[in-house]
Amino acid sequence: VPMIDLSTIYAIEGNYQDASNIVTGQAKYLNWPNNRAIMSALHIFNNGGTPVANEVDVSKITLLGNSNTNIREMSPRYLRNQMRSLLGADLPSGVYFIGSRAQPITTQLYGNVQTKFDIVSANPNPYFVSQYESTYLAGTPLPGVIQG
Repeated sequence: VPMIDLSTIYAIEGNYQDASNIVTGQAKYLNWPNNRAIMSALHIFNNGGTPVANEVDVSKITLLGNSNTNIREMSPRYLRNQMRSLLGADLPSGVYFIGSRAQPITTQLYGNVQTKFDIVSANPNPYFVSQYESTYLAGTPLPGVIQG
């Protein structure tokens, strides 16, 4: 086994729930984990427990780097088609899978990576749940973590 494989940690981090600042007509930003090479992101938008067909509650999804660089900009319909091609199946409404295995998004290069959702309509008590598939080198200290 190559040394790069032995010293690389593969992680699925997630179940991060965020219900803050989800307002009709506003943008919602979801932060990605720092110091990682992200291979995929999965966001689930629970719009107050009310199923919304065809993603009409979100108008645009943007992958942002450093708060000002658009890495990708997608309509929910385009992303749904891309998810169907990547996964070979349809996911339930409100589930957004952003794959980047061919070229992982390295958060060290971009500083701060976020997914921005332009919310068209928000029912009472909406929230997002996020999960990230990533790799990073073993023994690499994370920001704010003191070794020793």
